[in-house]
Amino acid sequence: MIATATTGTGFKGAISYIQKEHEKDLSQEEKPELIAKNNIYGDTKKMSSQMRFLAKENSRVSRPVLHVAISFHKSEKLTPEQVEKAVNSVLKEIGVDKENNQYLLMKHNDAKNEHYHAVINKVGLDGKNLDTSYIKNRLQVACDKVEQEQGLRRTEGRTILYDPTNEKGYRYLSKEEKAAAAEKKRNSPIRDKSTKIADEKNHVKAKISEALKDKNIDTADKFKTALEKESIQTKFMENKNGISGVSFRYQNQAYKGTDLGYKWKQVSNGLEQNKKSLQQMKAKEQSVYSTNKEDWKGIDKTNPNNFPVDYSKFTNEQQKEIMFTKDYNKAIENVVNQHKEEYKKENLAPDTDRIFKENGFKKEGDKYIFEKDEHRQEVHKKAFDVATKQVKEKHSKFEKDVEKYNNLMNTQPKKEPLLFGKEKVIEENLKLHREKKEAVKPEFKIDNNVLDVRTYQINSKSVKDKLNDINKENFKSAVEKGRDEKGTDKNNLTIEKEEKKSKGLGM
Repeated sequence: MIATATTGTGFKGAISYIQKEHEKDLSQEEKPELIAKNNIYGDTKKMSSQMRFLAKENSRVSRPVLHVAISFHKSEKLTPEQVEKAVNSVLKEIGVDKENNQYLLMKHNDAKNEHYHAVINKVGLDGKNLDTSYIKNRLQVACDKVEQEQGLRRTEGRTILYDPTNEKGYRYLSKEEKAAAAEKKRNSPIRDKSTKIADEKNHVKAKISEALKDKNIDTADKFKTALEKESIQTKFMENKNGISGVSFRYQNQAYKGTDLGYKWKQVSNGLEQNKKSLQQMKAKEQSVYSTNKEDWKGIDKTNPNNFPVDYSKFTNEQQKEIMFTKDYNKAIENVVNQHKEEYKKENLAPDTDRIFKENGFKKEGDKYIFEKDEHRQEVHKKAFDVATKQVKEKHSKFEKDVEKYNNLMNTQPKKEPLLFGKEKVIEENLKLHREKKEAVKPEFKIDNNVLDVRTYQINSKSVKDKLNDINKENFKSAVEKGRDEKGTDKNNLTIEKEEKKSKGLGM
């Protein structure tokens, strides 16, 4: 069983097509059979009008028409009951609901194998849109599931299968399975009425396979040259994006790549795999430092955190300043993050005094003090009080939004009257459904800049200068190391240029 799907905008054209209204010369046996009309009535004009009216109620759906075609293998002989069960099961698997969706289902009798067409309104009676994302894959899974559960003939060539043991309910073919299937197809002898033609085709297939197995053949030109040695001419079709197709000629007979099981995609994938194999064999260990100057933009080479620093080159006092900078910045970062975590948990009055104390600060009046080795940095409590006030205001708005959202979600559709006012009630209910669909549940989010506390910067010029010198040397070593390992500096990043550009402060 094979199923395909397309989406569109015109109900009338799709309905007319599956009823074959454009074909006037069909015999009685060839005319399509009506299987089901669901939540619609009348002729093509009336059915399309009803579907269009409902589709307009969800303005976010630009392509409301879903056309699904389902066919069975010509060798499969099924009873009408088996067919109906299988088709309905496939539609149900992709979310089509008899109680909610409008659709027309027809059987076509103009081919050797049985096949069915359904035109479905993606917008349901509840105003919701039928999800058609990844519809091709979902149809593969649906068909495979129905075949397994209803004992139908399994279809070969699927890339995704129904798997009830998998958490997702499906699985993709493994690389090994795909390769085996492709290999089976390529190795299958070509059958032809003419024995000579069949033999020649199989010969060309074999030589293509041999060429792609040669790891040294990693470009289209090399591939073409290898086949020329076997008296096989190769022609590439190109468009603005490059090579798009391939064909072959042998013994004055032309063959399309698709006829041989070697479309350009298969050939290209084989060449690419060979290229990767060659690269892996020739690859050398890459530098831990990038020599691409784009990677170094904005890097402050005076920051001891950016490069390894030999602190023995600094005096005792200088080391103390550097370590104070690191320790303070880490402590204030922890303080800020702890406050944000409390806000996220909707604790609108975090214990600021406790948080500062846990991170090595002491309180003096309305300030928090961080001291170490005669270095001192103050943080005003006011900054955190202001932040807490803003968070409380934001939370109050959040609570109002939640109340409004819950009221909307709890509103029930009105019951349709038996006589007068039915159309108005339907309109109101559709509007309600649309509002519910478009509504977004409020979330309490904390802005990253809710607490903007400055980090401590090194003030001593002597320390700055020395850090800069050390890190410039580190940078030089990184560039040189990268150049040595890669052979050449493809980015043309010379140390002299870099020094001139940095001016001792950064990129």
